[in-house]
Amino acid sequence: MVKSKDSNNSKPKSNSQLGLTPRRSPSLESKASVSSASGGRFTNRTSADNIEDGLSSTQYGQHLYDCTAVVIACTKHKKFGLSRISATKGLWLPFAPLRTGEGWYDSIVAKLKQVLAVTSSGTSNKSYLGFKPPELLHILRLQVPQYFDFITRVTFTAELSYDSKYPTNCCENTKNISWFSHSEFSTNRIKELWGPEPSVFVDALMAQQIERGAYTEYTMRDALKFSPRDQPKTYQEGLLKSAGFQEKDVIKLFADFIQHCYPSQYMSYHSFNDYMTRFGTSLSNSDGVSQSLFRAFAFNRMNYLSFHEFSLGLAAMDKNTAHGGHTGELRCGYIFRYYNKSCNQLESSAAFLDFDDMKNLIKDVLKLKSSQVEESKVEAELKLIYQNLGVNYRDKVEEKAFLRCVGTMQLRGTSGLFRSTVSPLQQLRHKRCYELIQFIQV
Repeated sequence: MVKSKDSNNSKPKSNSQLGLTPRRSPSLESKASVSSASGGRFTNRTSADNIEDGLSSTQYGQHLYDCTAVVIACTKHKKFGLSRISATKGLWLPFAPLRTGEGWYDSIVAKLKQVLAVTSSGTSNKSYLGFKPPELLHILRLQVPQYFDFITRVTFTAELSYDSKYPTNCCENTKNISWFSHSEFSTNRIKELWGPEPSVFVDALMAQQIERGAYTEYTMRDALKFSPRDQPKTYQEGLLKSAGFQEKDVIKLFADFIQHCYPSQYMSYHSFNDYMTRFGTSLSNSDGVSQSLFRAFAFNRMNYLSFHEFSLGLAAMDKNTAHGGHTGELRCGYIFRYYNKSCNQLESSAAFLDFDDMKNLIKDVLKLKSSQVEESKVEAELKLIYQNLGVNYRDKVEEKAFLRCVGTMQLRGTSGLFRSTVSPLQQLRHKRCYELIQFIQV
């Protein structure tokens, strides 16, 4: 497994690093946590009446519970199965809430029989595609805000067996499961994918580079890594503090984030767009703008967001966040990525603005000063900026050159870019997208 941690550097060493960190992969690696918090005994867990047809063994409201998931592979056709999480969410690994008294293995076998169910040709007898015994793949333990208890997601892998006793019409789409080729996963062509884990697991399995039985723990200490303080120790703490965030706001946002993303640990574009629509920011009112926003948030340049990427992104676009000092340096990284539309693939190394990107940026700068922007004025401003950059007109503008130009005040007017007219922090405090996770200690 590739080992990783979803945080950006505390002290950027150069302008080219501002708002960015090296590329990371999802936190699916094997690691033991050293930051578990003990919380005593807790009550007031909500029943799981609407979690499928049985009670979950660990249940915090309708969104957080122990569950099992499975990567189903048709090795004959090199396809993998996905299921829809719910009517309002996208595609992800087939998964099942763990019922009280039920074991992991029994839970996933029952889920496999359900999603692989077929009707035999010419009869009304229902059976299921044969599959080999599931193997443990990965364990995620996620600490729940307020309770300081953990929910567990256990992921297995299972291959179709092509047993003659069972139907042989393998990897055909049904109402329970849809099949996709490895290339569709690896090139991010599954538009409704709810989280990155299916792609990560599929890529690792195909490359035979996966550590079976690996586990991850993500604790509240991990979530609060950049919690704002009176004297910020990192640029990221300073960014959250400048936006007015308090520790209780970070905890509430984390509660929203995990409830929205679960059973994934991360936020895909499809998931991000869904949440931002619920959340109601003024910058996410069209698909094109939403894609630019997602790209700006993704400082790891992956096709998903970690919690830190999400929370820092909201802080960066708050209208109250300072545009000077280290906070301004970080904001410039967000502005650069926001206009970096020439980078069609998030995982591409294309860290430059092409001429169209620069033209859109300058247009928006001028619109902040005047409601009407003439094309001749845009062209004149562009020529001046390219001259200040020391770059030939219409050439690509590298990130380092862009940041230097803003920092030396040769490119003015960027303080109004990448701003939401509605404060994300105020939205967070006054709007409830998900249920409040409350607890009673006894």
